[in-house]
Amino acid sequence: MEASSAAEQRVNASDAVGGPVLSVADLRVTFPGRAGRTLAAVNGVSFDLRRGESIGIVGESGSGKSMTALSVMRLLPPTAQVDGAISLESEDLLAKSDRQMRRVRGDRVGMVFQDPMTGLNPVRRIGSTLREAIRRHRDCTRREADDRAEEVLRSVGIPSPRERLRAYPHQLSGGLRQRVMIALALVNDPDLLIADEPTTALDSTIQAQILDLLKEQVTRSALIMITHDLGVAAELCDRIAVMYAGRVVEQGATAEVLRSPRHPYTVGLLNAAPDFSRRGRLTPIPGAPPQIGRVPTGCPFRPRCDRADATCEQWPGLEERDERLVACWYPHG
Repeated sequence: MEASSAAEQRVNASDAVGGPVLSVADLRVTFPGRAGRTLAAVNGVSFDLRRGESIGIVGESGSGKSMTALSVMRLLPPTAQVDGAISLESEDLLAKSDRQMRRVRGDRVGMVFQDPMTGLNPVRRIGSTLREAIRRHRDCTRREADDRAEEVLRSVGIPSPRERLRAYPHQLSGGLRQRVMIALALVNDPDLLIADEPTTALDSTIQAQILDLLKEQVTRSALIMITHDLGVAAELCDRIAVMYAGRVVEQGATAEVLRSPRHPYTVGLLNAAPDFSRRGRLTPIPGAPPQIGRVPTGCPFRPRCDRADATCEQWPGLEERDERLVACWYPHG
């Protein structure tokens, strides 16, 4: 079977060039609104990701995290208008046809979706799903595909993998289904793995096991972790990009962002997060995130920010401050 050799060739080529596996530049995703208006769901997102690196994209629901990930996968609705640049090892993903993108998905880019019950076909056996994913991208026999499927199930810690190949999704626990989803994303040794809230609704023990699996994968590829959980990002990611209302408002090394947040929104997220070492009540961020189409001009966080004044009616831009990117006129620190 040629799966390993093809993946090794891509790794060697990427290492020889020394460039990023993924480059996202000024990504903008808009949708048509009423009366000819344009609604921006993602507004000017940029980041690079090299092999062996992981970035966590964090923020409240509706901040644009998943929309950014789906843009990379080219899985947005037909009404979406995508501008900017998305490059996978210097190949322009936005210029590829739907047929070409089908060759990229599940092969060079794998994605772990949030809900394994909707991500797995309930009337297909696990082995059938994995076999199809392998043979769609690899020239191999059914036996070779089954052997690879068993191998990848074993690698993600699923006991009795040969027996599990004959199981249906409903016959597995939530933790095992999520492991199958990870196996499905990894089965062709992708260059890039995208995980969208992969530990949602899992208990803490299973969550830790899933995070360990993803850590192991980062040594072989690049990882984007979409999460609202700062603890998960701290555990897994080298860098964090904090999103609010479709914009990145702070980006930097994970340890630095969590230890000394600069943007008032990042400070608010940390103050609202459970911390057993801190006594007293949590401090919620006042108000609610704006709906798409109702994002205020200037800094979108200003209606909820206790530092805002008339200056904040202008967008401050994402500026570098001590090896940190921050979009704020009055940052902390």
